[in-house]
Amino acid sequence: GSTQSVTINFPEDQIPPTVVQLELSFDPTALEVVSVNPGQIWSQTNILKNQIDKNAGKIYFDAGQGFDASTTVNTSLATIRFRVKSTNQTSATIKLIEPNSVMWRIGNANKIQFTATPLSLTLEKN
Repeated sequence: GSTQSVTINFPEDQIPPTVVQLELSFDPTALEVVSVNPGQIWSQTNILKNQIDKNAGKIYFDAGQGFDASTTVNTSLATIRFRVKSTNQTSATIKLIEPNSVMWRIGNANKIQFTATPLSLTLEKN
């Protein structure tokens, strides 16, 4: 199948974080995650962890604002590229595991819990 992408964005109305820890789940029988790339929320990004467990259907992505880097007007934290594996299913979900997905602002050590609606994908045959 063709490769598609989904971008995780930070809410525009909040102060950007300096560190992000994302943990997501997906259906490994329906989707193959090809890559997770850092977004452009910072002018430079330090990737701390970028792991895809294709068997368990988990993504672990931790990143921080680069040294001497600044925030940008872009709100993208990460982009997930995936391919549809199964054409027998009509839908699949990519879900943020909320207790394990957090952000920090280092200046004042604020921990911010993510809250997000799971992304439901409709799978269609090409």
